[in-house]
Amino acid sequence: MLGLGFLNSIFLFALAAMALPIIIHILNRRRVRKIKFSSLEFLVDLSRRRMSKINLRRWIILLLRTLAVLFIVLSFARPTLQSNAALFLPGEAPTYVVVCIDMSASMQVERETGTAFTAAQDLAKRVIDEVGSNDVMNVVGFSTRTEVMFETGTHNKQIVKNAIESLKPTGESASESAAIDDAIKLIEESGLDAGAVYVISDFRVVGDSVIVFDAPDRVRVNLLPVYTEPVDNVSIDRIFTPRKLIRRGEVVRVGVALTNHSMEHPANFPLELIVEGRRKAEQLVRLSPAASATITF
Repeated sequence: MLGLGFLNSIFLFALAAMALPIIIHILNRRRVRKIKFSSLEFLVDLSRRRMSKINLRRWIILLLRTLAVLFIVLSFARPTLQSNAALFLPGEAPTYVVVCIDMSASMQVERETGTAFTAAQDLAKRVIDEVGSNDVMNVVGFSTRTEVMFETGTHNKQIVKNAIESLKPTGESASESAAIDDAIKLIEESGLDAGAVYVISDFRVVGDSVIVFDAPDRVRVNLLPVYTEPVDNVSIDRIFTPRKLIRRGEVVRVGVALTNHSMEHPANFPLELIVEGRRKAEQLVRLSPAASATITF
């Protein structure tokens, strides 16, 4: 049984905008004044056939405009389809819901309303709001390693939201496959008949990295990107210093090896050198698609 839910259900109020194309259509209807004229008597049948085609075309255009508004609203509401309706319908068999949140270094990228990581936390909490009262919830934070927040899961949404708030981004890379594997293992060990996994990430894979997992039929895996527009996809591969021990006041050169992993977009960004919390230097870096470079401070 399939169930339909929405991650941003507040946007469904905008469905009222579907009435706008209909109102515009009614207001723009041509009002033709009929005048009898004997010499046009033989053109009546031809005129009727032509008008019927014109009216059909108008109805089709009205339908397409209304559907366009519907699809735009639904895209903002972000519908999710579940293999078991228990996730959204109370009173059904309970579902084990696991929310996996990316804590890798790339999630610290600044957005207009905060970092990608704070956006991921907000999205995770909206997923939790849609969970049924009988469902069991758990949270898995992941980067190179995974961190399971609850040993056996919980029914308390506030506790789950507090666990989501407690997660902090790391300086590591991400392994979505490992997080999904751990989530599936939690579901299988729970003994429940159905499970749902939500992976919230920027999905900034490096090189030929792919997401690989083997989910049973009773477990549905949902991949939720925190954003979709292209951004700089640059990694710091290595930091070079002349030696491990540096004397106070000594002038040294620090090299930073960078790689732009995007095959299409160049990268332009400021690179800062911060020592013990203090900003020491900054350079503007420009990298061509798939290019590497070493910046020296």
